[in-house]
Amino acid sequence: TVPFRVTAAFTLFQFAYLAGVWALTTWAGIAGVSFPVAIVALIPVRAYLLPRVMAPQHLSQLDADEFTLVEGLPAEEAVEEA
Repeated sequence: TVPFRVTAAFTLFQFAYLAGVWALTTWAGIAGVSFPVAIVALIPVRAYLLPRVMAPQHLSQLDADEFTLVEGLPAEEAVEEA
């Protein structure tokens, strides 16, 4: 499991990057169209910068590359429960 401190730091980084991209598109004028560069820059940031700041095993757990798929209820059972 990932410690709360690491999860909070990762979430704070994501929020700060989102705020930066939003500020770029809002206040940068014509340079605001360069926001895809900021999005593409996430690749080297994730590959090289974040592993220096956070433990790689925590980053692999925070990545959304694995998930558990939960089957939904059949329509008949869902209607019966409602």
